[in-house]
Amino acid sequence: VRPLALSPDGTRLFACNTPDNRLEIFDVGVGGLTHLASVPVGLEPLAVAARSNSEVWVVNHLSDSVSIVDVSDVESPVVTRTLT
Repeated sequence: VRPLALSPDGTRLFACNTPDNRLEIFDVGVGGLTHLASVPVGLEPLAVAARSNSEVWVVNHLSDSVSIVDVSDVESPVVTRTLT
């Protein structure tokens, strides 16, 4: 289980919010973390991996799926595809 992932460029932190079935997105700055956005994913997200600076994959345990999230527009991240 890997509930946290850093973007390849090191500017974003992605975190699984398992109880709320969401992916949380944070900005990584000199002063710490700033919450930027939250996007609903499948049920019981357990692991996250940043495939690129604009695409994140989330493994959902209970829904037995993988959510592919486009985070290129951090103000409105969206699940672009769900793999079962």
